[in-house]
Amino acid sequence: MFTLINTFIATFVGLTHGALVLIGALLGGVAFLIMAIGFLMIGIKGLIDAWFESTEHGRA
Repeated sequence: MFTLINTFIATFVGLTHGALVLIGALLGGVAFLIMAIGFLMIGIKGLIDAWFESTEHGRA
């Protein structure tokens, strides 16, 4: 009986740990995607601003 309870507890702890690792990996991936998209948008905005500034100086 003790072995059965011990096995159940060990299995539950193992599954819980696996679920927490999975949740952490998913949240880390989401955070990485949000930061990557943010940096990409900042870069694209910088390129657009630089292009508009260069065309304004070209017309003047």
